[in-house]
Amino acid sequence: MVQDSKLQIPVSQKLKSALKKKADALGFSSSNEIVRVLIQNFVNGNIQLAFTTNPKEEFIPLLDLETEKNIAQSLREMKNGDFDVLDFRKDPDALKKLLE
Repeated sequence: MVQDSKLQIPVSQKLKSALKKKADALGFSSSNEIVRVLIQNFVNGNIQLAFTTNPKEEFIPLLDLETEKNIAQSLREMKNGDFDVLDFRKDPDALKKLLE
């Protein structure tokens, strides 16, 4: 394998040791090999990262503008009483009506 440059990542000895054990258990020849595989898969789009808030804090989802607009419109309709109520207990066809 031809290498153009080295990537140096400072990590604690404890983390490095845990990485080495995990890499060995998965059949990798070294912790560097597992890092190369992870980086390559991240760059190729096979691995995606997601960041979330602390579950102890109130979760506020991020919405796209169209969804936010639709929710705001629905809330206005509900406030004005301009909406239909589907009672699934009284009307067994309510789900079918909702999907039409």
